[in-house]
Amino acid sequence: MEVSVSGPDSLAVEARVVAFAVRDGAAGPEPLGQRVRALLDEDGFRAQPGNAVMLHLPPDAGVERVAVGGLGTEIDADAIRTAAGAVARLVQPAGGTLAWVLDDSLQLSAAQQACAAVDGLLLGAYDPGIRKTEDRKAELERVVFVGGDDSVLREAERALVVARWTNRARDLANEPPNALTPARLAE
Repeated sequence: MEVSVSGPDSLAVEARVVAFAVRDGAAGPEPLGQRVRALLDEDGFRAQPGNAVMLHLPPDAGVERVAVGGLGTEIDADAIRTAAGAVARLVQPAGGTLAWVLDDSLQLSAAQQACAAVDGLLLGAYDPGIRKTEDRKAELERVVFVGGDDSVLREAERALVVARWTNRARDLANEPPNALTPARLAE
């Protein structure tokens, strides 16, 4: 997976899915926020930690799919990480590019939001069945942070390296003992 940033218009990004996190009752970032909020209310979506929903919008909306993750009541980096993990599990079968919209109404900086989203997207989509050959899931190839700048990109890239190595450690822990002996691990 790679990360990049784009301007503030989420409808201008070429992505299979546009995603963001919301608080209960909040609209989310514009230009999709109000339209998505109406759909969420109609469906009875509760923005609790770990809840996520994929919305399919009509072609005139400018984007076909919007994934929304719930933040809960305590808004911090962990809430964004949890919301991004829930979104990752929803969008993983689609693969491709995901546009994550940074929300300037939250108390966290854009860089903190991007780091937490990278953690959630990579760690939340981790599949412990690395040895399975059938039904391999697609992977997100790219995440574009909408409304980010160079500082957001630097922090997101750093978080990406840490999350990749965390998943590598998980891979090692999930290896069967006959494949990864203590001697081979030491090597």
